[in-house]
Amino acid sequence: MAAALAVGRHWAFDSWLGVSAVALAPWSVLPAGVAVLGLLALSGWRAAVPATVLVALASWPLIVTAVPGSQSASAPIVTVMTANTEHGQADPNALVATVTTRGVDVLALQELTAGSIDALSSAGLDRVLPYRSIAVQPGGTDVGLWSRYPLTDTHMPTGFTVNPVQARITVGGHQVSVIAFHSQAPVSERTTQAWQSDLRRLADIMRTAGASTIVAGDFNATRDHLQFRDLLAAGYTDSGSDAGAGLLRTYPTDRFWGPLVGIDHVLVGADLVGVAVGTVAQPGSDHRAVVAAVAPRDAAAAMLGSGGRPSG
Repeated sequence: MAAALAVGRHWAFDSWLGVSAVALAPWSVLPAGVAVLGLLALSGWRAAVPATVLVALASWPLIVTAVPGSQSASAPIVTVMTANTEHGQADPNALVATVTTRGVDVLALQELTAGSIDALSSAGLDRVLPYRSIAVQPGGTDVGLWSRYPLTDTHMPTGFTVNPVQARITVGGHQVSVIAFHSQAPVSERTTQAWQSDLRRLADIMRTAGASTIVAGDFNATRDHLQFRDLLAAGYTDSGSDAGAGLLRTYPTDRFWGPLVGIDHVLVGADLVGVAVGTVAQPGSDHRAVVAAVAPRDAAAAMLGSGGRPSG
């Protein structure tokens, strides 16, 4: 099974069952490992070798995510946080406290409602991050972008199930484009088609957005999905992979077993790199937030050459 799911990573499934199975691919390694140990105990190492090779191949994507990129060391210029608020149910005071304690400069929020936006303002979010732009959607599941720095060239690209917010900030002498994004969730055949369309449309925008671009949001996709890796092929990396953060599980948090999959991400263009990335609990929401410290890639290379290492 683990080998089959590993092969599935290289197939763009059109069915929601296939998409869901690929999302759970990393967990197939656990029972497969137990089976290999059982085979070793019962039949000896000769019989277990082929199965061990298959499990190792299936595990390789997990190992890669835990190894820092060759340039993942520098002082960050901007800290980005993305959080799905589960239809505005995330505790506004807890969210603002996280923004404050983590020194967040740019915040991308998904599944906002008019009431939750007001609650966040009352909790002090607009005082900490005074610049904002919100893409109001029919049905009230809005996407919002908050920033410590002025937002310029702000617009809402169309052609998505939920239109994102795109803007530009200037920080540390660098101009950075930021996109707050939320894809359709692939929970049926119809919504899976919409999910694929959202990711393809986003890839088109990312290709022309420039190398100093950050895309933060709920992609409803893991690193195991080919459709997600197609986004990276546009010249981006997952900040968590840059930082060697391992498997960042963000969803669902409202089950007793805890989050199983990492569908929330901060992606960075070729001129940027993630240097310290982790997840944070969000009371009231079924997602953990992702917080990523981002640095210029050329500065990261210089820091690496002098022996510097990231903190956190």
